[in-house]
Amino acid sequence: MKFGGGKPTSLRLQVYRQLRQALRQGGLGRNQVATERDLAAELGVSRTPVREALALLVHDGLVVPTVKGFTLPEVTEQDVANIYEVRRLVECHALMLIVDRLSGADFISLREHLRAQEYADRANDTTAFVEANTSFHAIWINAVPNRQLREIIDRFDEHVRWIRELTLYQSETRRTAMIGLARILRALEEGDALAASRAMMDHLLAAERSLLEALKNFPGLSPVEPQSDLD
Repeated sequence: MKFGGGKPTSLRLQVYRQLRQALRQGGLGRNQVATERDLAAELGVSRTPVREALALLVHDGLVVPTVKGFTLPEVTEQDVANIYEVRRLVECHALMLIVDRLSGADFISLREHLRAQEYADRANDTTAFVEANTSFHAIWINAVPNRQLREIIDRFDEHVRWIRELTLYQSETRRTAMIGLARILRALEEGDALAASRAMMDHLLAAERSLLEALKNFPGLSPVEPQSDLD
């Protein structure tokens, strides 16, 4: 993707948003390293806005600088516990805010994405499952009226996205996730904010357990040694 002209700050933010979107879509995998030079060439911009955008991503905790470039951060068991503590506080509350805000079209889309996960699970297609799962979450998150709250949800989800996808290669984990989403959807359809919040709490607790198990099975998830600064 190439960017047009504009103020340096605007370009920096464009690059930042594009790189965050790429991270959401798995554009940087485990053991992969991204460099300023390669990213600048791919995006068709100079290295300065890329460097500034990467600094923002480092501040967000989404990438870490290394001697070779930038990579995904190490995630420890304590990190997972901390992240999911915040997610439970934020997402259970956020879900209660949208009970009266989802349209008929939203519910149709949620059902379609849940069915798509079921089809993907039967086909053992993890990539398709992750795409449908992500789309399901995007619909309800976009209905949250508080923009800052939406951004917090997105940010904390991104911290564990790549490890969570490791767990979704297991059919048992996929089916547990679908059961949780089905409960959430049913509560939303019934307009029961408290039931939706409780279903989200159970869903996030199950996701946390899966991630902690993944960390035990894949010790040393930091791909390379980090350095202390961006230089």
